Amino acid sequence: MFIIGELINGMYQDIGQAIQKKDKATIQKCALEQIKAGADALDINCGPASRQPISDIQWLVETIQEVTDKPLALDSSKPQVIESGLKVAKFKAIINSTTADIEKLGVLVALAKKYNTKLIGLAISTKGIPQNKDQRLELAANIVAYCSDQDFSLSDLYLDPIVLPVNVAQVQMKDILDPKDTDLMDAAITAELILNKQIYCDSYLEAYRRK
Repeated sequence: MFIIGELINGMYQDIGQAIQKKDKATIQKCALEQIKAGADALDINCGPASRQPISDIQWLVETIQEVTDKPLALDSSKPQVIESGLKVAKFKAIINSTTADIEKLGVLVALAKKYNTKLIGLAISTKGIPQNKDQRLELAANIVAYCSDQDFSLSDLYLDPIVLPVNVAQVQMKDILDPKDTDLMDAAITAELILNKQIYCDSYLEAYRRK
C-alpha cells in the first residue's frame, strides 16, 4: 500500500490563502499531519487560483522539504509547472499525472526520465473515463507499452485505475482515502495485514505509521 496525501491543494481555502501569503507554518503543519497519519508521499497542487503557479510550486516544494524528506507528487495540468517544481526537488519526486494519450505521455515521460522521477499513469484518455475494466486495462496497457518503448523503468510507474466515487458511479467501489481520517487509515492498514502484506505485531497500527 502506498498512500499519497492530497490535502496540500490550493483549492482548499486555508491552503490557497497560505500560498498567497507565503505562510509556511500552515503548509508544514498540513504536511506533517498527513505524514503522522500514515501518508507515504504528499501531493502538492497550487490550485487554479494561483496567479504564479511556476514560482508557487517551487515555494511549496522548498517549504515542505524543510520539514520532511517524504516523496512529493507534483500535480498540475501544465508540464512547465511540474518541471519548475522538479528543479528544486531534493528527493525523488513523482509526476502526477499522465493520461494514456500519446501527446501527454510524450511530454511527461520525457520529464520523468530527465529528472529521474516516478510517474502516475491514469487509465483515462481524451475520450473520458472508461466505464468498464476492459477499457481501463487497455489504456493501462498502452501506458505501460509506451513507457517500456521509451526505456522508462516500469518500477517507477504507478497505474491509477480511476475508481469513481459512489455518488457518481454506484456500480464501482467507493474511493475515499483521506490520510487524516484515522478510522479509514486503520481499516486500510488492517486490510493489508489480513492480506498478509504486513507482518503482525500487537501494535501493528503504530508500527505501520512509524515505518
